[in-house]
Amino acid sequence: MREYLAKIDWNNTLKNKTATECWNVLMSEIDCIVDKFVLLEKQGKWSKKKHLSKEVIRKIKYNQMMWKRYRHTGSEEDYNIYKEALNQATAEIRNSKNKMNKKYLLI
Repeated sequence: MREYLAKIDWNNTLKNKTATECWNVLMSEIDCIVDKFVLLEKQGKWSKKKHLSKEVIRKIKYNQMMWKRYRHTGSEEDYNIYKEALNQATAEIRNSKNKMNKKYLLI
């Protein structure tokens, strides 16, 4: 982008123009350069990890749902349910990672 901007003859381009016209020319050049050189990438919420199966993702979402329920009610019973969901999700993530590591080690 810097080289592209350096190649433009700014003296002739902006000659005999008002400040507003110069600003509009500059902004149109910058917009053109951004469209040409800057890649736009759609960003998602999070990228899927290869070791996360549907079952693991389901347990993570269940854990998040239980956390929201506990925060809403504040009851000890909901906290215990949340802790159990957290432990299950953590164990499932660890098992999934270990399976994937073993799979790659055997290849």
